Amino acid sequence: KYKEDLENLLAFYRKKGFRDAQIVSDSIYYDAQKEHMFIDITIHEGERYRIRKITWEGNKLFSASELASLLPLKEGDYYNQEKLNKGVTEKLGSLYYDRGYIFAQITPREIPVGKNVLDIHLTIQEHNPVKVRKIVVKGNTKTKEKVIRRELKIFPGDIFSRDALIRSQRDVFILNYFSDVTPNVKPVDDSHVDLIIKVKEKTTDTANMSAGWSERDRLVGSVGISMNNLFGNGQSLGFDWTFGRYYRNFQISFTEPWLFDTPTLTGFNLYDTKRDAYYVGYSQKSRGGSIRIGRRFRWPDNYFRGNWVYRLDRTELGDFSDYIRERNPNNIATEHWPLVSSTITQIISRDSRDRPEFPTTGSILSFSIEFAGKILGGNVDYHKYTFSLKRFSPLFSKFVLYTDTEMGFIDGFSSKSRIPYLELFFIGGDGLSRSVPLRGYDDPLAGGTVYTEGGRILLKQSLELRFPFASNPTAYGIIFAEAGNTWSNLSNTDPFNLRRSLGIGARIFMPMLGMIGFDYAYGFDNYDAHGNRFGKWKPHFVFGRGF
Repeated sequence: KYKEDLENLLAFYRKKGFRDAQIVSDSIYYDAQKEHMFIDITIHEGERYRIRKITWEGNKLFSASELASLLPLKEGDYYNQEKLNKGVTEKLGSLYYDRGYIFAQITPREIPVGKNVLDIHLTIQEHNPVKVRKIVVKGNTKTKEKVIRRELKIFPGDIFSRDALIRSQRDVFILNYFSDVTPNVKPVDDSHVDLIIKVKEKTTDTANMSAGWSERDRLVGSVGISMNNLFGNGQSLGFDWTFGRYYRNFQISFTEPWLFDTPTLTGFNLYDTKRDAYYVGYSQKSRGGSIRIGRRFRWPDNYFRGNWVYRLDRTELGDFSDYIRERNPNNIATEHWPLVSSTITQIISRDSRDRPEFPTTGSILSFSIEFAGKILGGNVDYHKYTFSLKRFSPLFSKFVLYTDTEMGFIDGFSSKSRIPYLELFFIGGDGLSRSVPLRGYDDPLAGGTVYTEGGRILLKQSLELRFPFASNPTAYGIIFAEAGNTWSNLSNTDPFNLRRSLGIGARIFMPMLGMIGFDYAYGFDNYDAHGNRFGKWKPHFVFGRGF
């Protein structure tokens, strides 16, 4: 340890330009009582060097100016051995490595030309780029090999590219089928390498079952199962059934991400919902489904994709309470039910996260346009737009800053257009219904609240500081602040009149259960039936999804 400290001392001097610094002598001794130890070190600092010029030799692939722009040392700077070494290995070496020149050698030579001045001459032996001979996949006990290979961005016969290999690792990892994805480059000869992609399977299927009894609701419960890598083919199948005395919901969905082994997504969703008027003030009968098709894009970059959805929904509300009839939010009590929505939606999205469960960099962007009209076979007419941007930014240590911006707008094609009540924007709660989640507040569609008015304008902003507890299973804590609101039209929209909240929470990803989370939030802008504002703490439980 002492010898390491001496080397660190010299390294410190050489970072400051003292290239010739030497330890002349050092000694360790104790006092007469043997209670204290003393260390004496004599150092010859030498001159502090500046760099006069930097020259290059042997570079054919890149120009001298391109290479010099990457080197952290510039002409006129003080000499810094650490910057020189890192610049050669991490910057210049990576530049050649990324182009397939994995055997390129870069040798710096320091040439003193005066008392405290030196030149740096870098000699480069580029050699030839190597090609990928074969790619071997290991560790996939459930997932079929083609599911992994179709995510790769590098292929046998290609010139090796580290960028393509890193992107391939990311795309396989983001499938969320594996707890680890490790690529390895194995040189075969001077012209070829083999790539070894080693994966570690993890549980991808989740299931939940719960039941309870209360005097009001009698028997209540839910059964759900989600198979996210069906038979190892990468398909997903989901089934959910929630039942109770006053509420029942059934839903089934299926997704094929690679139709006919092409990057074309297809899928469908079917649902049936029935709710009695008790507690929420109106009964609901909804039945419908959707089919979707999607495709990955190459432009603006290959993180983008497009999805197109056709949805048919029949919803009928009735049995309105006196309170609902009196207030008649969004004219639901006088609407001519049922409403049939026949809609087409286009969704453009971009997902560049580095990992699925605890992203540290990247973003998720989504913009959707939905049209409903009688020309499509329904009896409602509206156009709806939603925008969402989620960003993940690494901070100090392992802390991550997460931001989420959501905006929405819906309107009819004319003053006589019928817009379904449940297509309007509602904000509050934990997102288990159609409402946009806002912690610290009740869900306006869950009943038990006076806020049942839907808005045509939505704005919400969230900010979270995330810090991991464990990596296997993934667990992390959060400190968050968020604010949002809805408005009935553009004229009364006020982006400074938002409902605000602060809180703390935690998330853990459990095998067979998915994500489990708990948040405790303080909502500053709750209102009672008389319009009086008050603050209160509210717990939120999260199962299978995140805010």
